[in-house]
Order: sequence, then C-alpha cells, then structure tokens
Amino acid sequence: MENYDEMAKIILERCGGVSNVGVVNHCATRLRLTLNNSQAVNEEELKSIPGVIGLVAKGKEFQLVIGTDVGNVYNSFIKLGDFKKGGKVDENGKSNIFRTIVDFISGTFVPVLPVLVAAGLVSAVLNICVTFFGLSTKTGTYVILNTINSAGFYFLPIYVGYSAARKIGINPMMGAFLAAILIHKNIDGVAGLNFINIPITQATYNTTVIPIILGVLFMYYVDKAVDRITPKEIKFFAKPLITILIVAPVTLIALGPLGIIVGNYVAAGLTFINTKLGWLSVGLMGALSPVLSHLNSMRSFPPALLLCRHLFPLTVQAI
Repeated sequence: MENYDEMAKIILERCGGVSNVGVVNHCATRLRLTLNNSQAVNEEELKSIPGVIGLVAKGKEFQLVIGTDVGNVYNSFIKLGDFKKGGKVDENGKSNIFRTIVDFISGTFVPVLPVLVAAGLVSAVLNICVTFFGLSTKTGTYVILNTINSAGFYFLPIYVGYSAARKIGINPMMGAFLAAILIHKNIDGVAGLNFINIPITQATYNTTVIPIILGVLFMYYVDKAVDRITPKEIKFFAKPLITILIVAPVTLIALGPLGIIVGNYVAAGLTFINTKLGWLSVGLMGALSPVLSHLNSMRSFPPALLLCRHLFPLTVQAI
C-alpha cells in the first residue's frame, strides 16, 4: 500500500482510535504501538491490513511489521492522531514556538545530562585522589580516570547529535555519525581543507554543541526530501548515503562555522556578565532555572545549570 495516510488511518481505527494509543514509535521496519487497552484490538484485523507484513504482540505493545516504508507510515500516523514523537501531545493540543524550542532543547539535553554529571564528578574524585591520597599522574589509574572525565566532554557532539536526531524523529545513528565526522582528527581543527574547491573554515568542534544541532536540524529536512524521492527498492542504502553526502559538506562549509561564531558570542556575553556583573549572572541563572525546571520536567537547579553551561561552545570555560 503506497497511500500511507490511508494505511495509518486503518491502523489507528483497528487499534481502538486515538484514545487507546499511549505511545507510538518505530524502528527500522516496525511501527510500535503501546495501547491502553489491548483487549480492544483484534490481532487478525491488524494482520490483514494491506502493507502490514506481520504482527508481534507483547502485552500492551503491538509491533506492526511494515518494512522500510515504516517511517512514512509513522509520520502519517502521528499527524492523523495529533501525536508527537514518542507519545501523545498535550490534551489541549496547543503549542507555540517558544514551547517547541524549549521542548527540543530539553528533549535533546536532558538525556545527555547523566554523561555530563558523571564526567564532572569523576573529575572531582580524581582531584581528591591526587590531593589527599597521593595518586601519581603517571599511574594507569590516573590515566583511566582522567580519560573518563575527558571523554564525557570531548565527545559531547556525538551524544548531542544522537539525542537531537532521536528527538526530531530521524535515525539517531545518523546524528551521531555527523558529529563523529565533525570531531574526526582529519577535520577537527585542521587548516587548509576544501570540498570540491570550496574552502572549509578551520574550526574545533569537540566539546561544542551548536554546530551539531544546526547540522542535525538541516539533516531532518534533507532526510525527508531524500525519503520522498528515493525508490523503495534502494532506500535502505541510498537514503543514508545521499543524506550524509549532502549534510556533512554543508555543515562543514556553513553551519558548523556559523555555530562556532554564535557560540563564541554567547560565551563572550556570559563571560562579561560573570566577570563584570556577577550579581546579574546569579540572578540570570536563578531566573532561568525555574523556567527550565518547569518546561523540562527537571526538579533542581544543578541540571538546569549544567544545561546552560553546555549549551554553547566555550561556555564550560566561561562559567
């Protein structure tokens, strides 16, 4: 069945309607639905839907095997039922640009916070071991602990790239792949590079987040466009190939350097506020914390502070 809207409509009807769907996701080939009342579903009717290859039922979760077209069916399904990526929208269905932006930021960074917290605390443990227990910087123990700390921040673009891609509903591995390209030793901080004779600005991307966020957002639109024009028979390998060949150069040529510039300006502003107007910086953080805590479902000030500190490149050093 090539009419994805019609297929999604039939699936939704036979799953008991919008009110019976708790969560909707998909993997490479399956549409995954968690239903509120699994007894209201006739499995044989679901299996008989044109385009559904098979069905795997596990309690309240129903996995409809669709194939490589599952992404198109998923997109039609969430639009039809007024769902959002990974679940339902608010009951009133209302939204605005500010909430959308904050939802994207929170959905991207909150999953990454445990990495930042763990890496930061390992640094504290390392300092305690060196200061109070005489741990030598030449020992293997020091090297391992220091590497754990460094890896948490050095590879931050990869974590953010994965999380951002997952948040906006594209393959998260492609987001991580793009980030890995940016921080690869052959590109990160290397001068004199060009792509088809277009010069690439020398930039350092490790520990930054704005460049990869811009790249992943651009990838979203490329992914959708490529998905529409790529024949089903070759989509599995052609779609990621075409997508990365478009997104990576554009990110390196334009979006990455732009992200670095924006981040540097923000970091400079935060540094100025922190050094010249210390009282204002405390008030600013205090004012932002409740907003972030409310909209991101975060309960305390430290996560919001970590989010602010790692939202822009150089901010780690600036705050």
